[in-house]
Amino acid sequence: MIFKTGVGAWTVYAIEDGWFFRDPVDMFPGSDPDAWTPDLLAEGRLRISAGCFLLAGKGDLVLIDSGFGAGAP
Repeated sequence: MIFKTGVGAWTVYAIEDGWFFRDPVDMFPGSDPDAWTPDLLAEGRLRISAGCFLLAGKGDLVLIDSGFGAGAP
């Protein structure tokens, strides 16, 4: 899915290229497991979106994708 918005002279595209599920306390260490409400969870896990941003403007294209690093699921 692609979402688009403008920021100044730039058009910003948020490009979702997938998702994964993760235990919310693993994702947010120190959070209270009882504070996570069922409407935020799918079978007790958070749905985390993965993607990147594409900026277009001034004759340039800039891709911003920071990856997930060592914490990748």
